[in-house]
Amino acid sequence: MKKGLFLSVFVLLCLLTACSTNSNEHVFSRQIYLSFVGSPHNTIPDTVHDGTIQVSMNLDGQYYSKGTKTIKLSIANNGEQLFYGTPYSIERFDEKTETWKEVPFRKDSQFKQIGLVINQSEIKDETITISSARLSKLLEPGFYRVIKSFSLNADKYVKLSSIFQII
Repeated sequence: MKKGLFLSVFVLLCLLTACSTNSNEHVFSRQIYLSFVGSPHNTIPDTVHDGTIQVSMNLDGQYYSKGTKTIKLSIANNGEQLFYGTPYSIERFDEKTETWKEVPFRKDSQFKQIGLVINQSEIKDETITISSARLSKLLEPGFYRVIKSFSLNADKYVKLSSIFQII
């Protein structure tokens, strides 16, 4: 009787474990993400407050499923007018070498070469393509960052990045 009850409880627990979603995976990933953003490996900030330049850049999420096609990037400017373009780069964090490596774009992928302006107290949204429509391969699970450059004038440039994770 005890053996049968134990076996029944064991089977029930196995079934419940197999059928449940792993919500701890997202909590664990979030903990890694938060520690990663503040680590020395994040050499390009997502926000700069340097005198007349006060700009930040962030994504609409921190986690995206493998196969996600686009993500939304928001740029908020609280300083003087800034200039930038449509190009961006994507880098993947290589855990073995603990360095960022650029993700190559497809050879036939091009950016429109136009100058854009973001004024003081303005927020601009941009769609970032992270699929094989622009990139040379599908993004595998791991940490990535989108990088964009901005300029105040011909002398002052700033680079920002926003980190995200493919799960």
